[in-house]
Amino acid sequence: MATFNYNSGSFSGSLDEADIKLWLNEFIGHSNMSGFIENIILNKNNQLFKRMQAEWVPKLISDSNVSAISASRDDFINQVTTHSTYRTAYEMQVSGSL
Repeated sequence: MATFNYNSGSFSGSLDEADIKLWLNEFIGHSNMSGFIENIILNKNNQLFKRMQAEWVPKLISDSNVSAISASRDDFINQVTTHSTYRTAYEMQVSGSL
């Protein structure tokens, strides 16, 4: 069984022996598996960033307290996540607005 954990700002994960055998049936070796997983995460990150931009650029433009919107990916994410109205998906779910 695959196990993934979040701890102190980073994720780690592992596959049990049966899962590794399953993956090795499809991939030539561990480096191929690693590359595949890395690509999945990279593509998902790109999708999430595009969705964040689509949601937040209009909000930031209409906020009179915002003088500029960062062009840097990391700075933009920080600008959004420190905005006074920002809430995580979990926070929205708990409040009933997700």
